[in-house]
Amino acid sequence: FIRCFNVLKFENLELVLCGRIPPATLKLISGNPKIKQLGFLSEAELHQVCSKVDAFINPRPEGVEGGETNFPSKILEFLPFGKMIISTITPGLAPYYKDVLYCYQSNELDTLKNTLAMLSTMSDAEAAAIKTKTDSFLYEYKNNELIKKQLVDWMNGFVN
Repeated sequence: FIRCFNVLKFENLELVLCGRIPPATLKLISGNPKIKQLGFLSEAELHQVCSKVDAFINPRPEGVEGGETNFPSKILEFLPFGKMIISTITPGLAPYYKDVLYCYQSNELDTLKNTLAMLSTMSDAEAAAIKTKTDSFLYEYKNNELIKKQLVDWMNGFVN
């Protein structure tokens, strides 16, 4: 993702990275003033950053080994903020998440470029529509009983 971000030039977009940054990634981001590295943050600091950003990115490669066994925890963390979530679609992601994700393919620069272009020109009304859509999604799909059932079904798929 960062290689692609470095190639694409959107004047009004910044990339904010939180958490551990691998050495190879540090090399990729060095010298790019459009990429901010915040490192590890407290829960309160992270919540504040998440409240300020315009979008989230889930850049996991589609073909990552073990992808079919990964539950989309980052996406679940992003959803309550009601903002654009730019993501790849990994095998472990339930199909209905496509309703609230802005998808790109990690090996196709144009799909990311198109999604970032949409983000860079998003109006307040479009951002509000994304929030409404996300809130509806959370209400419909993410109530506690449904989450429990989905998690049990998902785990049973590995046991049976």
